[in-house]
Amino acid sequence: MKGTGLGGLLIERSSIRDRGVYFINGEEKDEFLSYLQLYQSALRTLYILQTRGMRPGDELVFQVEANQPFIQLFWACILGGIRPVPLTIGRYDDHRNKLFNVWDVLNHPYLAIDAGNLERTREFAVGKNLVRQFSEMVERTILEPNGPPRTATEKSSRRMKMILPISSSLRDPRAIPRE
Repeated sequence: MKGTGLGGLLIERSSIRDRGVYFINGEEKDEFLSYLQLYQSALRTLYILQTRGMRPGDELVFQVEANQPFIQLFWACILGGIRPVPLTIGRYDDHRNKLFNVWDVLNHPYLAIDAGNLERTREFAVGKNLVRQFSEMVERTILEPNGPPRTATEKSSRRMKMILPISSSLRDPRAIPRE
């Protein structure tokens, strides 16, 4: 499948083994991921997203700390026609509150988060009387997105929008769709 747009770029480079992305994980810890490996890992991640019920046009809120899983999730979204919604990790109440506010304005959201941050978000929800909203969020939470490869969707070859929350107000989030 040869597509256009951002997904098409990765698909076109999916056989390249000697070029790719370097992840800098410390002063002397670099990790190289070829375009082939990135493509394959994005397809495995897409498989998990799809088995959890995600479809083209759904939104995936990112609460992922490490760079490599973030990039793999991002590309899985692009290849699957899923709208990526990156948010700052909820270390402070304002960040956690923003997660709930953004969640409320999305049409069909899912959440990618690690277990530790999910537990801290649960504690926040209990303290702020947001247990019902948190329960809905948990039903659409993906903790470990890894699985066997899938194929990219035709939607990846069309123009797709990424949702970037831009509001400086954490109480009233606004977002701009970016192509």
